[in-house]
Amino acid sequence: MLYKSFGVVLVLIFAYSLGSFIQDQLGLSFNSESLKSLQNWIETYERSASIIFFLLVTFRIFIGLSSHSVLIIRGLIFGLIGGTILGALGLLASALIQFYIAKIFGAEWMRSKLQGSLNSIEERIRVYGALPVFLITAHPIGPQTPINLAGGLLGIPIFKFFLAIFFAAPIRSGFYSVLGAAALNFSFQDAVLIGLGLLVLAILPFFIPGFKKSAFHPNELNAYNKDNNHG
Repeated sequence: MLYKSFGVVLVLIFAYSLGSFIQDQLGLSFNSESLKSLQNWIETYERSASIIFFLLVTFRIFIGLSSHSVLIIRGLIFGLIGGTILGALGLLASALIQFYIAKIFGAEWMRSKLQGSLNSIEERIRVYGALPVFLITAHPIGPQTPINLAGGLLGIPIFKFFLAIFFAAPIRSGFYSVLGAAALNFSFQDAVLIGLGLLVLAILPFFIPGFKKSAFHPNELNAYNKDNNHG
């Protein structure tokens, strides 16, 4: 069902809303001042901090991290612009690594990883080429890892694959960077409204004719998540 597909986003918005409410009620200081020491460290070691967060996004799949949480934290710490840029670069690097992993290990390894969820991805890529890569990557809950692996396996030209990720990654990264930056730069009420607005934007594509056919259907996320191939 659709509400299950957006469970991650809803939980994140609820967690932030609850935290902000508790902050207001108890006078806790979860704001820019409370993160001053961390931000000072980032300013002092800007290059090192950027590299660390870039590597977290790039290799998140191998250490069991979700792109959702990492990208939100990146927006929280680096702000909207910095978080979006660094996140997009990490998503691009991660996609290229997975693309070549699939080409190297081949179909048998791919099917053992993706199991039954590969069929629908294969069909979409054969019909629409690199378009599903762009749509799934750009959407905040799109299952990135399966489409990256399938792209390498099915022989999407690397230039087309690169362009699809290059233009889609900033959209996905920007979505979560806005959510993270809103936690520090807006009031509780405004941040909740921003979160709900982002949720609406994430849902709207499923009402566009052809999106579920060329990208993914929300019900398919259950299979992707079960195999831990989302990200």
